[in-house]
Amino acid sequence: MADRLDALCSRMGMATFLGPSIGGIFANGSLWREAFLILVPIAAAMSLAAPRLLPAGSEERPQTRAPFPQILLIIGAVLVVSFAGSVDTARTAILLAAVAAAALLVMLAVERASSSRLLPSGTMRLASPLARVYLIMLLMLVGLASDIYIPFFLQELHGVTPLFSGYLVALLALGWTASAFLTAGLSGKAAIRSIVAGTLTEAVATAALAALLARNNPEGGYGLLAAVTICIFAMGFGVGLGWAHLVTLVLKHAPKGENDKASAAITTMQALGTAFGAALAGAIVNAAGLIEPGGLSGTLDAAFWLYALLALPGLIAFCLALTLNAGEN
Repeated sequence: MADRLDALCSRMGMATFLGPSIGGIFANGSLWREAFLILVPIAAAMSLAAPRLLPAGSEERPQTRAPFPQILLIIGAVLVVSFAGSVDTARTAILLAAVAAAALLVMLAVERASSSRLLPSGTMRLASPLARVYLIMLLMLVGLASDIYIPFFLQELHGVTPLFSGYLVALLALGWTASAFLTAGLSGKAAIRSIVAGTLTEAVATAALAALLARNNPEGGYGLLAAVTICIFAMGFGVGLGWAHLVTLVLKHAPKGENDKASAAITTMQALGTAFGAALAGAIVNAAGLIEPGGLSGTLDAAFWLYALLALPGLIAFCLALTLNAGEN
């Protein structure tokens, strides 16, 4: 298991490192359309390679209907939150956020009553260790999604070039990979302590960015940039401390016969956390003044409130991690 986790973390870390770096190269040349267009041939190559490289599925697996109602409700909630990030008034943004929350509540109700479930059985109860593990995963990635605005704030407030800001954000992936390798061999109570430490590290690093990144530093003072760089690395380091062990706990607590569904739900948590985190980040910076009043003061306020508020998911994840027990069945 440890060898597999090492290999997985290595691949994820390399991909996440290369992404911001390549994006910075495109941004440095103002090639925004080309940065998105390059994904088309990559996606085409993946679609052609997948049938040849992925193993065939087992014919013994039970065939169930896809949980389309739950999927549609989640997609709708994400879209509504995304719209909340682009509206002009705070009242409308709050209303849209409430609609998204209602859609999620409806999804949970449908999930409980449906025979075609998106998540493993028992996940709807917070008393279930599996539910808490999934929620920690979700919250950690919601907080981590705040990194999408780091290059912008580095350029606007700290005078960093697009290319260099891409490399700085890539340190987040380096931190994730480094801590994952360092802690891959842990198990039992040591693994739980690593998860607890990881959630707290991410929350503290994110909160520190509220003070360090939201500063007017047009000449790119090295002292302030060094502190920001450490926080960026620490955000990824915190997630890496816990992620592999959270995956292990999912497989450990999965109900009998639902290992495939439990594993698939990990990807669902990743997608939900990233999507909601990015949408919330957009809503926060717009409500905080990035567009109106805009300018230096609006950018400073947006940077402060984004990282102050998105430190809260990591703090909640920390509280949940404290309830995990290595001996739970």
